[in-house]
Amino acid sequence: MNNIEDERLMELRSEMFENSRIFHSDDLDFKYIQNIVKVIRNVLQINQIHFFIYKDILREIAQYVVKYKHPNLTFIDRNKQIQEQYLDNLINSNGFNKRIALTTSKDEIFGYVFLNIEVDSFSGSNYFWNQFAKIIYCYFKQVFQILIIYNEKRRYRLLQSVTNQLHSSIDMDAVLRKVLESLKEIYPNFNFTLQLSTDDFKNSELPIEALDYTLESSPAMECFLTGKYRIQDDLTTKESYMYFPLKGKQGIYGVLHIQANQSIMISEQDIEFIHVLAQTAGSAMENAHLYQQSKHLVKDLKLITNVSKKLNSILKLVDLAKYIVKELKESFNAHESGIIMFKDDHDEILEGSTSYFYKDDCDSLIEIIKESLKTTREGLFLGDVNQSKFCHLNIPFASIMVEPIKQDDDIIGAVVVLHKQPYYFSFETYKLLRSITQHSSLAFSNAILREELEQLVITDYLTKLYTRNYLDAQMIKSMETDTQGVFLLIDIDNFKKVNDTYGHQNGDKVLVQIADVIKESIETDGIGARWGGEELAIYLPNRTLAEGKQLAQQLVQLIPIKSEPRVTVSCGVSYWNIMNPLTPFTLFKKADEALYEAKNSGKNRAIANI
Repeated sequence: MNNIEDERLMELRSEMFENSRIFHSDDLDFKYIQNIVKVIRNVLQINQIHFFIYKDILREIAQYVVKYKHPNLTFIDRNKQIQEQYLDNLINSNGFNKRIALTTSKDEIFGYVFLNIEVDSFSGSNYFWNQFAKIIYCYFKQVFQILIIYNEKRRYRLLQSVTNQLHSSIDMDAVLRKVLESLKEIYPNFNFTLQLSTDDFKNSELPIEALDYTLESSPAMECFLTGKYRIQDDLTTKESYMYFPLKGKQGIYGVLHIQANQSIMISEQDIEFIHVLAQTAGSAMENAHLYQQSKHLVKDLKLITNVSKKLNSILKLVDLAKYIVKELKESFNAHESGIIMFKDDHDEILEGSTSYFYKDDCDSLIEIIKESLKTTREGLFLGDVNQSKFCHLNIPFASIMVEPIKQDDDIIGAVVVLHKQPYYFSFETYKLLRSITQHSSLAFSNAILREELEQLVITDYLTKLYTRNYLDAQMIKSMETDTQGVFLLIDIDNFKKVNDTYGHQNGDKVLVQIADVIKESIETDGIGARWGGEELAIYLPNRTLAEGKQLAQQLVQLIPIKSEPRVTVSCGVSYWNIMNPLTPFTLFKKADEALYEAKNSGKNRAIANI
């Protein structure tokens, strides 16, 4: 070696290692390559330079992920036959005229440097290029050590920051976003996807997809089931796939899926770092999940407590139904909710139920519900009607929840909640519905019994018409709020003769028959009552005298036809309005006078007392 070569080697060594300080930037590995290329160009006046580094040596020596592609650096596989042909082609096609093997201290080739040395530039002896290769090796070795130290500090500094943020967050979406941002910061050339075991993130903008449980032998499922990370290389696409479990103390919540180009090397330290970060994310997800669960539980308990308190203060069945339907619709964000009471002769949709339950389209759904409850004696929870045995139902709803209302052990009705979107209600929601219905069942039973008792108090036990006291009370209310009203007093002609001839049992039968005629003849706002003995009465609020006289004539004509044994009736009619206000007693007295006149005029007729 001559003095010129010695000077050049010293200059190369000096400038390379002087500039191999630790750069404080994210692309420091890019700058180190840039530095060595610049030094060689300046010292040796060589413009075309390219390094080829074997991947396996890089993995062993550097244990570092090179994130940035550099125009003067390529990573190659150690396949001698293929690489020799590949390298020869590069020399021929790119104008390189010198190839130098780069060796380790153990004389193992870890790569090559290609140069294009012009004729009139520095050529160098074999000894010079051997020393040049050693300098290059020492430079790369030192650079790799710097990169290892820098990235170790950077990874764990980031890990500490991420850990602090994750464990202080109760927002699941924020937790996952932070994990992905941190990974992307360290590994910008990787593609990350979170494959989660829950469907709580349907509307998230993050790269999240549902874990496919049907692919039992897939690496993702193996990772999820075993809790161990998996790495898989695809030789066809030349890509690597990595799977890390998102594991907490109580379970595994999904898999972190990473896709990487094979030319990007990953070390054991990087694998360990990602694994720890994934586990930290799993723990944070678990904490956030448990917090959300506790929030939902507290919310559900508050709802149940409030419902229970309210139920104890509601006495009427209609008010109870309105309250329950309103709470269910708001709490579950349902499209429709309703309460159906099962009767022997018909099904009653309680007031307060939403509009769909009053449509003819709902009849088929109600029949299915009744049949299901009768068969299974359990509630009904359908995520998607179209995927169930009830797919033949032509209804505009996919998600259905039904819970029976029980009195003792008998099913007396059902609470129904509907939504158009499939799988809208979770099983936790259904459990909440069950709890609310169980608390409501006693209130429904009490309300029904209370109304039955009230009905017994205000209803005549034989005719099922109202009692005289109830009629008096309703007449007083009407005279306070209405503008007019009609009172009819009806007496069965010769009723004593009927009892004497046919017996009191048949006499009672006649009373029931006449009561049925009255109930069929008056409209929903009319009130029929048993006044006493064989006398019956009707009050028509807000009706004219003409309407009252018409009804009286109708009863006089119908009762002889519809009674067995055949009887006739006499009827007295009285009337009041705001121009001529009366008391209930005066109204009765005037009707009684008209009835007396009808009796004395030959019976079987109706007379009005104006």
